[in-house]
Parts: sequence; C-alpha cells; structure tokens
Amino acid sequence: MSNRVMRFVHVYLERQMCTAFSRAIDGINQSDQPIQIEVEAFCVHELKDLDKLEEFRQAVERADLLYVAHVFVDDIARNIAKVIRQEGQKVPTVVILNAMPELMKLTRMGGFKMGSEQSSEYSKLLKRFKRSKDDENETVKKSSGPPLKTDQMMALIKTVPKVLKFIPGKMQDLRTYMLCYLYWLNGSPKNLRSMLLMLSKQYFAPTENITFDAPVEYAEEGIYHPDGERWFTSRAEYEAWYKDRAPSALRVGLIILRTSLLADNHDHYDAVIRALESKGIGVIAGIAKGLDYRRVVENFFMDKGAYAKVDGVITLSSFSLVGGPASNDAESAVKVLKELGVPYLSAIPLEFQTIDEWKGDMSGLNPVQVALNVAIPELDGLIAPTVYSGYNIHGGSKATPIAERIELLTERMRRILTLRNKANRDKKVGIVLFSFPPDKGNVGTAAYLDVFESLYLLLQRLQKEGYTVEIPESREALIKAIIEDESSQLPSANLNIADRLTMEQYEQINPYWKEIAQTWGEPPGELNTDGSSLLIFGRHFGNVFIGVQLHLVMKATPLSYSLLALLHRIMALRPSIAGLIEFMVPMPCCTLGPMVHWNSCRAIKWV
Repeated sequence: MSNRVMRFVHVYLERQMCTAFSRAIDGINQSDQPIQIEVEAFCVHELKDLDKLEEFRQAVERADLLYVAHVFVDDIARNIAKVIRQEGQKVPTVVILNAMPELMKLTRMGGFKMGSEQSSEYSKLLKRFKRSKDDENETVKKSSGPPLKTDQMMALIKTVPKVLKFIPGKMQDLRTYMLCYLYWLNGSPKNLRSMLLMLSKQYFAPTENITFDAPVEYAEEGIYHPDGERWFTSRAEYEAWYKDRAPSALRVGLIILRTSLLADNHDHYDAVIRALESKGIGVIAGIAKGLDYRRVVENFFMDKGAYAKVDGVITLSSFSLVGGPASNDAESAVKVLKELGVPYLSAIPLEFQTIDEWKGDMSGLNPVQVALNVAIPELDGLIAPTVYSGYNIHGGSKATPIAERIELLTERMRRILTLRNKANRDKKVGIVLFSFPPDKGNVGTAAYLDVFESLYLLLQRLQKEGYTVEIPESREALIKAIIEDESSQLPSANLNIADRLTMEQYEQINPYWKEIAQTWGEPPGELNTDGSSLLIFGRHFGNVFIGVQLHLVMKATPLSYSLLALLHRIMALRPSIAGLIEFMVPMPCCTLGPMVHWNSCRAIKWV
C-alpha cells in the first residue's frame, strides 16, 4: 500500500456531519485504497476561541485539502477567511460549500477559482441559487442567512454535472465542485467517503489507482421510524404501516434532521420515540432537510384528508423552524405554527459541549447553545427547553441519549396532552402571588397595578370558561380570604394557612430534600414553619389554589441569594419554597394543572 497521506482539515457546523466524515475516513484508511487520510476537525463555533483559532491556523498550514461548510456567522466567517487568505494560500485545494459569500469566493479547485474572472460561468449559476427578487419583495421580511435555496440548488446540482461532463478544461473542476454539493447534501458516510476519494484522485494523487462511486441520492424528506425498513414518503403511507403498531390515536410530531439519519446518528431520536410510545403516545418523526423545517410541519403534521393534525410537536434539534442554526425568520415560523396550534416543545442536543462539561458547569448550557437552542428559537414560540442527548467526546462520535432527561421530556409532553384533553371543569389551577420582600406588606403588590382586582377578574373569566371556581363576593373578600385581615398588607402580615406539610410528607414528595438539607440544614428550617411542619400559605377557591410567594433566604434579596448560591455551588431552594412547589404539583390541589406565578415584572425572580 502507498504511504501517501492526505492531510484533511474539516470545518463543520453540525456534529452529525463530523461523525459521518469520521466514519468515512475510517472506511478509507481500513480499505485497500492507495492513500491514507489524516483529519483535523473544527466546529464552527469553536473558532470564536483564540486558542482554537490558532490551532486551526496551524492545521491549515499543513493541509492538503481544506473543506468548509455551513458557516453563516459573520465574525467567524471573517476569521476563517483571514486564515485562508494568509496561511491557506499554500493549501492546494480549498472547497467551501453553502457559506457566506466572502468565504465561498475563496474556493479553488485545480483550474477553477471562485473569486476570479475564470469563475464567471459559475457566478451565473450561483445567481440562480440565491433568493429571487420576488422572494425579496414578499410581505414577510426575510432575515439574513444562507445564500442558497436548497430546492433550487438540488435541482441544479442534479442536472448541471451531467452537462459539464462533456465540456473539457476548467469546467471539469466546476463539475467536481457541483458534485461535492451532491455528495454533501446526501451526506452519508458512503457518499462522503466517495467525495474524499474523488477529491484526492483529482487534486492530491492523480496517478494513483483511486476508485470511488457516484453520489447515492436519498429521499429529501419523509417520516422515520426505527422499526421501518425505509423512510415513508407520506402521512398516508406511514399511517397505513403504523396503525397496528401505534399505542393510541394520539400523535406527537417530532422534527428530526435528515443529516443525522444519513450519518447513522439517530440513537437519541430512537430513544425519544420509544419513550413516547411506552407512555401510550404515537409518534410521527418528520425528516427535515436544509435550514427550513416548515415543510415537515405542513406535509406531515397538519390536518389533511383522513388524518387529524398532531396533538403536539417536539423539535429534536431545538433550532429555529425557519433558518435552523444559521438564521431566524420568526415571522414565517409563527405563521405556520399558529395554523398548527399545538404545544411546541424544545429538546436540546448538546452539540457544542460534552455531556460531562454540561453537567459540571453551574451555568449548564454554554453561551452558544443558549443563543442557538433557547433564546433565538423562543421567538418562534418554542417552550420548555430540555437537554436530552449529547456527546461523550469532542469530534466525530454518535450522540448518546440521556435517559433521565428523555423521561423528563416525554413525561412533560404526556402531561400536557393529558391536560389538553381534560374538561375545564376538572382542571386544577395553581397561582402564586408575588410577595417581596416577604412579611413587609408586599403580598400581591405591583407598581400602579391592582393585583387583586386583576386576580378577581381572572377568577371570573375562569368560571366563564367552565373551570370549577368558588369566587368571593368581592375583591375585598378575596383579599381577606388570603390575607385574613386586609391590614395585613402592613408589616403584621397574617396569611391564611391552606395546609401543613409534615416532614414525612415533605420527604416523600420532594426527591431532592437531602440536597437541600446540605445547604439549609435539616427541614423544616427556620422560615414558614410552626416548628414541626412546613406552612403552605394561601387558600383554595374550588379547583383554583392561590398561594403566596415565600422567603428566599432570611432578610435577603434575590441578588444576595444568587451570591449565596454561587458560594454553595448549588441553587438550592429553602425547604419552605420547595415544599410549596411540591405541594402544588403532585397534591390534589393542582394535579396535572397549569401554574402561574403572578409576578410584578417579567423577570423570574422567585425561582
């Protein structure tokens, strides 16, 4: 076997592509092909770090082939472009796909250079990939993001290489570039293996007897199930297969990524599907391609023909519905999600930190994941972000399901569906009134607002909507029912005691009481207790329970509580607060019902 070794540097956005490349390279190195490949892979978002950027710079200096895809963050694109213009000048072959124009112009493959006058033919083709003027003039304003439209790109790359095959000269390099797109958009380990062999044959070792296969094209969308032998092309086809396997008539739609399935990186998806089915919930796992996932919602989740719309949706990528990890078009996303009109939950895969890093960091998700998986997708309406999978190492590996988190995610969806299917008269509602500082006459206070009048109107509205509510005769009666004496809004507060939790009950319903005791000592503690039990302040009004926010710490502010949490390395609630929360969740007052914190501002200061 030849000792020739091609040094390959890969910049990726999606971890599953790194995994697919790793498997492709392992396949080449273990085969009888006359070359070996050494790879250095860098996640796009790692290149914000100066040390990692320096590693990338040094890797580029040694590279025979540099491959970059899916880079849409301006500052990172500029950093990569700067390295390519400097150290990257020595790299014989640079392939850049579906990225910022500044980066794509740096592509060079044999006689084809994207940013040169020689590439005018390609530039004409590229214009057809970009958004048309009609798109730009649509009522809905488009956000910045990838310059390529996947549908148009797929149509072109399937036909143009067939034509270019018969045109000699630099057009053959252009054809190779277009074939790279086709391999990448069908990015299985088999296709990526063939792509690397094609590039090595043409630009690294043309005299070697390197063989490779043409791109294998896979379905662009469909429905996936781990028990299915193939992807299903329609809801009707899937339901015909699934009807004897489905645990119930309920259906939860899952948004899963085509790239992960092609990379054979779907253990985490399978685990969620199995968990939902074990809870009696049928699943429709819609396969999303590119950066716009609306087609999954429209084609597989909507009410069409004989099939009702899904009862809820979980996105297993937790990216924006329109824009994915590259951008966000919340207006377009909200439009289709409003039409669907079901709960839309966020399941977060740890893409940019390992499971151990996430567990060991008090902040939890790192800033990149917070932005891409929590803050930005919330503009679409995503709720309840829950980490459910991750990787044990950086670089190419398969995602690992996190069993206890998948149980939390799927149980949350089960409870939401149970609540949605419950008659209003049977639903139980929990409300917690703002009170800070406690015992200072601040129960239900808010600047220039009448909290109790608003609460009274809410009770009336709930009754009108069919909830079982016992409404006091007036606002004043409501105040007196919760705060036995209206004058208790002064420092001499004497709140109504709705219930008492014995320590046996507290330990039974609160699985974390021992962790809390490490910070605050043995329960019941010193606050909101009669010495033997935890006091639950508030009152029941039929199926509505109105409680009162309790002390954070003794004579402390939220800021000092945060500092205390940092010192103790644990965000432990006081036993009294934990008792109120656990009392409202599993106890008869509020089982499987909605809970509302009636706060004085938009910050969640209580918990």
